[in-house]
Parts: sequence; C-alpha cells; structure tokens
Amino acid sequence: MEIFNYLVEFMRTLVTYAFNLTEMVGFPSYGMAIIILTVFIKAILAPLTVKQIKSMKAMQELQPRMKELQDKYKNDPARMQAEMAAMYKELGVNPLAGCLPLLVQMPFLDCYLLCIARLSLQSCIRTFPLAS
Repeated sequence: MEIFNYLVEFMRTLVTYAFNLTEMVGFPSYGMAIIILTVFIKAILAPLTVKQIKSMKAMQELQPRMKELQDKYKNDPARMQAEMAAMYKELGVNPLAGCLPLLVQMPFLDCYLLCIARLSLQSCIRTFPLAS
C-alpha cells in the first residue's frame, strides 16, 4: 500500500531528525532517537488514548445494567437491542468509542514499527555486507 510507504518514510524522517537532535547534544544514538520519537508520538496520540479508556470504563460501569437487560429480554433479541440502544442514548455512551480511537492510532504505530525494522535491517546490511 503506497500510503503506508509514505507514512513509513515520514516516520523515517522523524527518526533521522531525532537522531540529529541526539547528535547535536553530543551523544549520537539511534536508541535515544527512537525513545525520543516514541515519547513524542505517544504524547500526540494521548488524547485518543484517554478517550478510549474513558469509553471502556463507561462500558464497564454499564455492564450490570446490560446483563439485566439480557436476562430480561433473552427471548426477544430485537427488543433487547432496542432497550440497549435506548440505554446508551440515555446515558450518552457510545459503544464504538472504545474501538474507533484505536483504529486511528494503529496505522501510525504500525508504520513506526515498520520504520524501525527497516532502519535495523539497513544497519545490519551495512555492518555485515554479504561476501561476494
């Protein structure tokens, strides 16, 4: 997928900038560059993580009421779904709000992991070239 390659290259550029930052400090290290970039990415994605956690906690708090509705309407699934939807609307809880922020975060984290893997592979190839 071409869009992911663009994102991986963007992440590689960010790793390079972080490495240049460690170089300016006087301690050039890809390890420190990766740690710096990881903290930066997690800080940017923190609001999505907080929203996800809040939604999951709200769903956990609703679990007893959901169980009651399941027991009450176990023979009428359509009515059970309608009652649950009404309960979600009444309490202002979105059952998908726990998953959607994760779907936004995953491409960035996957591309970051792929970027690190590619950097590692390139480093190994430079360090241990194949014998001709």
